[in-house]
Amino acid sequence: MDEIASSVDLSALFSPNVELIPVAVSRHVTNMPSSRLDVHQLFLKSNELANKIEEQQNLVASLRLQNTCMEYDEVVMETLSQRIKLLLSELKQLVFSYGCYYDTRIKEWCDKTEMELSPLGPALKNIHELLANFVMVSMMLIIDNVQYRAMQ
Repeated sequence: MDEIASSVDLSALFSPNVELIPVAVSRHVTNMPSSRLDVHQLFLKSNELANKIEEQQNLVASLRLQNTCMEYDEVVMETLSQRIKLLLSELKQLVFSYGCYYDTRIKEWCDKTEMELSPLGPALKNIHELLANFVMVSMMLIIDNVQYRAMQ
């Protein structure tokens, strides 16, 4: 015990001076430049920043008034999606019917090589995926808009 007590500087452990600033903060305070801003400069800087914030808020408010987006109506979106599904299924049926009609009635009268249909299926699939993504993004924007208005 005596060895431990003699190896450690006890006067540093039990110093009568109290450090009011924590060690992590005191490092930054000692590294600060000697030319510190006075209170008046800080007050001017805070007023300048407050004016900038107020200008930005006014800009956001004017943009919000200019750019009103259409409110989300679930009934309208459901109707539109049902119409698109119906149109795509009718188009699919029409393409299938034409293929069958061509094979049974037209092909035997043609002296040309066998007709190749355009890659319509993958294109329609891509369009359907894009429409689904658009609906999803629209819903997310509307939800964000409603939440933003609720926060105000």
